[in-house]
This record gives sequence, structure tokens and C-alpha cells, in this order.
Amino acid sequence: MKQMILCVGLLLALTACGNEDPINPDNNSEKIVGPHTLPQGTHPYDKIIQEVYSKTSTFLLYKFTDTDFAWGVTQNFLWSKDRMKDEGYLYELPDERYVGKQVELLETQFLNLFPTEFLKKHLPLRILLCGKLYYLEGGYTEMPAETDYKRINAFEGYEYFAVNWGNGELSQITKEQKDQFRKDMCLLFLRRIYPYINKGTTREVIPEAFISVSAYGPKADGSLKEGFLDASHKSSEREDWFDYLQAIVSTPLTKLEASDGILTHELVRRKYDIVIRYFKEQFNVDLQNIGNMSE
Repeated sequence: MKQMILCVGLLLALTACGNEDPINPDNNSEKIVGPHTLPQGTHPYDKIIQEVYSKTSTFLLYKFTDTDFAWGVTQNFLWSKDRMKDEGYLYELPDERYVGKQVELLETQFLNLFPTEFLKKHLPLRILLCGKLYYLEGGYTEMPAETDYKRINAFEGYEYFAVNWGNGELSQITKEQKDQFRKDMCLLFLRRIYPYINKGTTREVIPEAFISVSAYGPKADGSLKEGFLDASHKSSEREDWFDYLQAIVSTPLTKLEASDGILTHELVRRKYDIVIRYFKEQFNVDLQNIGNMSE
């Protein structure tokens, strides 16, 4: 499925850019993602990267270009001085001395938290391992200062995740930074599973048991008493569902069940139990265990 998505995307890109050199397959075409093959080098961690690919069909790449990062069917994700009025992202390639630790961080704080088949179904084609990763808002009329760069852990482009921390700062990463990295990666992944437009069998559906608990609509009571974690999402089943995923993977159970915790509300507890049970039964994923890692 991932390779088929890539082929469609490449055909669109080549149609739009007729002056680009064609991409020619070789005898190892099953290992090709655009111009990329594995291994990319001779480091000890290249073996781990290949193992990740063999399990998930997703490429972890530490050598890539602006074209890989910016590429999208409908938009350009890469920020530059030529498009200062648009939002976008800036990156640096990783320091290869720290890619092994970066891959370890990605495994322990994200990949190892989900079953292999679940990852294989829902991960994007590529994960771009960045040395530094920033987000820039649009609207600039002159070059922004370095203080305008918002450092981020990760973001999703067209069939890829871009991931930060491939630099020397990884040696001094704190528990709080690891916790935030884990939360950001898990939420990015879970958001991808429930897109605004359902993309067929490669995406999941929200269980009716969850939807039936609360009454949705502009006139609904968006309070905790009625089972809503965010009143502004009282008209969106999808956003309400994601509010629960976010709360669970970001918060230890002890805090959720505290005297002032959200699980003291009956309908919130009912919807929480549905989410937990659904992920365990359908995907063998313990979402609360992820949240408990922040304790």
C-alpha cells in the first residue's frame, strides 16, 4: 500500500514537473523510495534502520534533500526567503554521529509503544531524521530573526514524518523533553489514523459506542458533565475522539482519576473506558500505559 501511494504521488509530481530527470528503478526496486535505498551508510545503526524497514515498510532516512522535505501534491512544506509570507518548516540534516541515539529515541519513545502490524498499516512511507527542525509562521516581509524560529519535535508532511533531535543536544536530553517528544510523536501518529477525510481501509473509524454517549451539535452542552473535554468540539465527533486520545497518551492515570481529574465525571469516564477498551481489543494498544510513562 505504501509503495502504491508513492507511485501515484510520483506520477503526479512528474506530471507537474516535466523537466525533472525520470526516476529509474533498478534490480532492488522493492527497496526504493524515490531516489533512496537502504542502507544509506555503513554505521552500526544502519542495521537497525533496515530492521525497522523490514518490519514496517517505512524508511528512516538521514540523507535526504530539500526536494524530499518540501515535496507535496498540494503544498510546499519547506520555508524559504522566496515565500516569507507563507508558513513552513526549516530543517538541518542530522549529525551522523548522533543518528544512532536519535533512532533509539524514536524506538523507545514511539515505535516500541505500538504493535508492528499497527505501525506497518499506519506509518507514512518515510521518516526524515533531522538535526534540527523549526516551524515558521507566515506573514514575514523581511527575514525573521532566529528567535522567531519555533523549535518542534516533529511534523507530518506528504507521506512522511520529519523528526528532530539528530544533534549533540541529544546527549543532554531531559526527562521532560523525552516526555514531550513521546507525546508529540504519538499524537502526530494518532491524528494521522483519523484524518478529516477517511481514506478507506488504510484509516480507522470511530466506534459508535463512543459517539452514542454524548449529543453532538451547535446547541449541545459542551461541558465535562456531558462528556466533552473541549467545549469547542461539541459539534465534531472526530475532534472529540481525538481530545480523548490526546488526554490519555499525555496524562498519567493517577492524575486523570484525582479528585479534580476529568474521570470524576460520569460520561467522561464512560467514553474513556470505551477508548481504552477499543484500542486494546482492536489494536492490542494500551494507550494509558503511554500516558503513565509521564509519571
